[in-house]
Amino acid sequence: MILSFDSQFPDFALTVPSAPAYYPLQLAAALGPLPVNVGEWECAEGTCRKQEGEPCDYTTSCDHGLSCQYSNALDTVGVCKEIKGLPCSVFNQTYENGETFRLDCRTECTCQNGRYACASLCPKENISPLGSTCSHPRLVEVPGQCCREWMCDSHSAERPPDYEWSPWSSCSDSCGAGLSRRTGNSPLCRPTNETRLCQLRPCPGPFTHQSKPYHRLRKGHECKATRKVSRRVRLRFASCLSIKRYRPKWCGDCTDSTCLPELSSTLKVPMLCRQPEDTMEDVTQGGDLWAPVDRQLTPAYYHPINVQVEWISKCECTLSSGTTRLPEILHRVHRTAAP
Repeated sequence: MILSFDSQFPDFALTVPSAPAYYPLQLAAALGPLPVNVGEWECAEGTCRKQEGEPCDYTTSCDHGLSCQYSNALDTVGVCKEIKGLPCSVFNQTYENGETFRLDCRTECTCQNGRYACASLCPKENISPLGSTCSHPRLVEVPGQCCREWMCDSHSAERPPDYEWSPWSSCSDSCGAGLSRRTGNSPLCRPTNETRLCQLRPCPGPFTHQSKPYHRLRKGHECKATRKVSRRVRLRFASCLSIKRYRPKWCGDCTDSTCLPELSSTLKVPMLCRQPEDTMEDVTQGGDLWAPVDRQLTPAYYHPINVQVEWISKCECTLSSGTTRLPEILHRVHRTAAP
């Protein structure tokens, strides 16, 4: 009868007479006390596996879970060491194989041999309550806890009414830079005012006359209601210049008629200022809102600001009396031969 202790001592075998049969107590008496340390067992030459910390080479084997590791490629003798997985590098942080870490308070990850897998600690965030009982569901932050919660709009909830805005006022100057204002009013909020820059047309001056004409009138046209600058220019006021260049439109200055915007919108223009305290109230009334073509941004312009500007799309002209439109005279005048 051969008893094998493969589970603890895989390379050790003990031969016991096959008869009579031995029960556990009789077997223990027959064998006598067993050594505690595996190193005390006598193994056949070259059959015992090396334990952790013991020297090894290419001809010997390390025990399960261990490997023969060498300091460098030229070494002929190594040491049996535990096999460890690769670490993980996540957002400039290094985590050991098997280590658990958190990307944030809602996400937990585990490093697995150079790769990491993550799971949400707030699984309810991924389950939307959208349905007949929940209108407009959205995740909201809850003070004092990490996981967000779903919030629904009640059908009976009253929403505050939107602002009712008055029309924009006319530009404060008939030529050059000016201001336009409007007022918003809501029953649940205080009234608020908005201001925007505007320019109906440039005032006559050196910049207007020395530069290239803003719009060339074709033969047969006595006046043009809507005109456009010939090149892209920066917008300016006080010590501020627009970051981008634009080609704004303006209303012509026609004889015996008044030209005003018929269709316009409000454009948000990002600018850089030399003086941080500059506001639209500092605009030079009657000055040119359009900077000369060669005006450049320099490091002196460092303070960012966003301003609203009236953006003209179309103008119309009427007689000075304000009663009759003159589209035939303003846009296209046909010359006919004398009878």
